[in-house]
Amino acid sequence: MKAILAALLPFLSAAGAPLASASDLETLLKRPTFIDMKIAPDGRHLAATVPQGDDRTVLVVLERGTMRPTSVLQMRGKEHIDQFHWVSDSRLVVSVAIRDGMLDQPQATGELYGVNADGSAATPLFGFRLAQGIPAGGSNIRRPQAEQASAFLIDTLPGDERQVLVNVVPWAGEEAHSEVRRLNVATGRTSRVVRSPVPRADFLTDLDGNVRLAVSVRGNGDQQLHHRAASGGEWRLIHDQGTAGGRALPLYFESAEVVVVRQEREQGTDSLMRWNLATGEKSLLLQPEVADAEDVLYGIAPRSVYAVRSHPDRPRLLMLDPEAREARLANALAEAFPGQHAWVTSFTRDGKLGLVHVYSDRNPGEFYLFDLETLRATYLGTTREWIDPDRMAEMRPITLAARDGTVLHGYLVLPPGREPRGLPMVVNPHGGPHGVRDTWGFDEEAQLLASRGYAVLKVNFRGSGGYGGAFERAGYRQWGGLMQDDIADATRWAVREGIADGERVCVYGASYGGYSAMMQAARHGELYRCAIGYVGVYDLALMYQEGDVRRTMFGRSYLERILGRSNLSAMSPVNLADRIGVPVMLVHGAEDQRAPQTHADRMRAALRAAGNDPEWLVERREGHGFYTQANRIRLYTQLLAFLDRHIGEGRQAAAGDG
Repeated sequence: MKAILAALLPFLSAAGAPLASASDLETLLKRPTFIDMKIAPDGRHLAATVPQGDDRTVLVVLERGTMRPTSVLQMRGKEHIDQFHWVSDSRLVVSVAIRDGMLDQPQATGELYGVNADGSAATPLFGFRLAQGIPAGGSNIRRPQAEQASAFLIDTLPGDERQVLVNVVPWAGEEAHSEVRRLNVATGRTSRVVRSPVPRADFLTDLDGNVRLAVSVRGNGDQQLHHRAASGGEWRLIHDQGTAGGRALPLYFESAEVVVVRQEREQGTDSLMRWNLATGEKSLLLQPEVADAEDVLYGIAPRSVYAVRSHPDRPRLLMLDPEAREARLANALAEAFPGQHAWVTSFTRDGKLGLVHVYSDRNPGEFYLFDLETLRATYLGTTREWIDPDRMAEMRPITLAARDGTVLHGYLVLPPGREPRGLPMVVNPHGGPHGVRDTWGFDEEAQLLASRGYAVLKVNFRGSGGYGGAFERAGYRQWGGLMQDDIADATRWAVREGIADGERVCVYGASYGGYSAMMQAARHGELYRCAIGYVGVYDLALMYQEGDVRRTMFGRSYLERILGRSNLSAMSPVNLADRIGVPVMLVHGAEDQRAPQTHADRMRAALRAAGNDPEWLVERREGHGFYTQANRIRLYTQLLAFLDRHIGEGRQAAAGDG
């Protein structure tokens, strides 16, 4: 079945040659052959999303037995097939995304389309431009009325393959109430099921497809949870973060009245709790030790859950029933793919076949078809066939103590073929910063840096997600304080351990990571020889004046909660430029609305006034991160040259000449 790659070739802009060199920039940045793959419930077809250059992603459906393409769904404009779902044996529902330049990745538009596995009946189902956004090869079925709203798939309906449940979010302002509707996947006709009790809610259905829970966030950032009976009726508030002391995120229904929630604690990781909605009783299901349970894995039976996934170091599956068939299969996959993470993403209805996804720090991702009766796996394809995992860098989990004793977790990406001693190192704080974290897996940017001989240090500082609500809240109003101390402490640890050469360390990050790069250079300049800010935030007061965050009530509340209004000047790199004594590189997108270019302009002006003229790169048609292949190649070519001059071989050569 390796024929899947050959089957997809006609739809690829370029297949790519095997990796000729571990430092081949264009090869490492090349878009994947395909992004995602799913098997139909009857097992007869596979569907995959396939990028075509920068401006389009199409959906290709293959006949499993022959790997012959049966259909290709593509939109008429520069648009991307985003998510796709098998809603029956032969029908798929897909969502659309568009890259408008504001952010670095295509963003979902809230439009839905339906298509059969053989390509017939390609039909617009929901959206604001149904008349224009007709898929290529679309049918002449009478189309529904366009709406100024977005729709997102919630669930299929047991015993009804013609309808699904969608969450419809109107564009009529922040106070507009969303509603659940039944959507006919053939005609696009909808009918209301229930209206949300509060604005902008998400919903959870029970095992029978009844809408039972509405999850929302108030203007002040507090989460609320409303409940209704299986038979319908009025919504009832059952949880308010402001009075309950923490979030309670519902994950799935275990039975008719028992829902499993992820409950925050005062300290430590979130708990998985069974919550009996009929009695109000709660009981502990699972308590992860290091990191939160973040993903739910569904089993063979409809809506059944056999495991949750946690990321304490490498991803781990926490089995809810160790004796379940799916749990035994997961253990078998772990033995079959040592050193990698493997799990079944979807099963056929009869439970005979499963689609297995495998990845690691060196492997960008492979798919296998697993026969549950013979326990044999058949290779389907890799997302990047030109990558040789044996030549890629290792991502090693690390644990260290901050200066106040707080335990921090992170990762070191180490250059292949080099002893981890005295290496030049790039400290790479993640963006976000709150609720976001670094995880173990294939990181093309880190691989690129490692291919040039650099160790890459990633630390989940206070404020990061994944380690409990208390750890995340510990970073609130500490952007320039404890969060920066954590990054500096991790850098000192790597030098003290002898991994990094203390004379060859640079700090580089994007978004909040760009902010951190400048703050590290200002507050802990003795640690670094250079600093690179990419689409960074440099003037915190400007967050309240420009950009997309402050445009919504939730965004403004978020800023008040995580930043506040005191000490913004002292925590802003633009006001600390005279303390930055190392070479600086600033990179920005002119269309960035998350961190408008004004941030970079002011940082550049401040550095120039301090006698430190930074290297400068601005792309006119990019937003919050570069997306097009040509611009990304230009970015990393310039970035690598900058690193080489200051901490790489170029610096050493210049020192030798001197």
